[in-house]
Amino acid sequence: MRALASFTLLLFAATAQAAPARLSYQGRLLQADGTPAAGVQTLSFSIFTAPTGGAPLWTESQQVALTDGFYAVALGDATDGGIPAIFDGSELYLELAVGGTPLSPRQRIDSVVYALNAGTATNVRGGTVDASSISVDGKQLVDANGKVPVSNIEGAPDGGFVTAVSAAAPLTSSGGTSPTLGLGPCGPGEVWKMLGPGWTCAADDDTTYSAGSGLALNGTTFAVADGGISFGHWSRNGCATNQVPKWNGTKWVCSTPTVYAAGTGLTLSGSTFSRKPPVQVTSTPVAVVPNSWGYALASCPAGTSVVGGGFTFTDYSLEGKFSDNHPSGNGWYVTWYNSGVTGQTATLVAYAVCL
Repeated sequence: MRALASFTLLLFAATAQAAPARLSYQGRLLQADGTPAAGVQTLSFSIFTAPTGGAPLWTESQQVALTDGFYAVALGDATDGGIPAIFDGSELYLELAVGGTPLSPRQRIDSVVYALNAGTATNVRGGTVDASSISVDGKQLVDANGKVPVSNIEGAPDGGFVTAVSAAAPLTSSGGTSPTLGLGPCGPGEVWKMLGPGWTCAADDDTTYSAGSGLALNGTTFAVADGGISFGHWSRNGCATNQVPKWNGTKWVCSTPTVYAAGTGLTLSGSTFSRKPPVQVTSTPVAVVPNSWGYALASCPAGTSVVGGGFTFTDYSLEGKFSDNHPSGNGWYVTWYNSGVTGQTATLVAYAVCL
């Protein structure tokens, strides 16, 4: 099969008053080597909703005589009634096939073709409708004389036309076939109200407002007045014992305040933390006779903790040895052995540094 290329120019001329269901289409067929095709060719034209794939919305074939490869056709000539009403504003594509072989790519149909759609008005907005009659879904709403059939009014019998319009309170009508409708008058300060079986004029006593306790009214805007919320309101708002109102970024909520306490080595006075001064305590003096062990323990007072310690002797010339010199519980513990070289009794005292 010969490979053909097509150069096309769409020349659509369709008027809004009497839009024909045919489109003018011109093009040129070339052989694969670039020479013009000749003779009579079978050209098929199809309209799709996508550039590739899918089923055609419309298709027809025509026998077309070529002149130096050029041709001109009217799409729809080979279709009874022309091209159907498929131009609804959506994007459409035209595919050309030569001798049953489709050429690609498909050509997008530009908006000028949518003058066809003007043959039937899809939407009418913002202007004057000049028609012999108006119908919706096959039902006549207005006849050629501009009259509304009585059958269009719910509950009315068939036949005849609307000749006059009357009104009931609270509306008024000027009468006739083209009445002016209005709202009936009331006395000063009165409004129309539905009272019992019908509408009647009555005092406008539903639109007067005043600000109560804790509120302020500015025009038609209510707001919480300054000082309008007391602590008594919080108890009714669900706060528990020791909770306080706290703003969370969007509203007030009940919240338990953070409580701080002084830890080891600190004191708390009001909202001020300070470092405790160290306290040194000593043990009861322990007499250690020659060739024996002595034990001493210095204990920190309640509320403090041991952070250091040591010991003292009454005579540093004595000889001996230590077994313990370290914290013990909440104090400082010392053990010492008097070797008895001098034959003297020693006094051992332990001390602890507490915070």
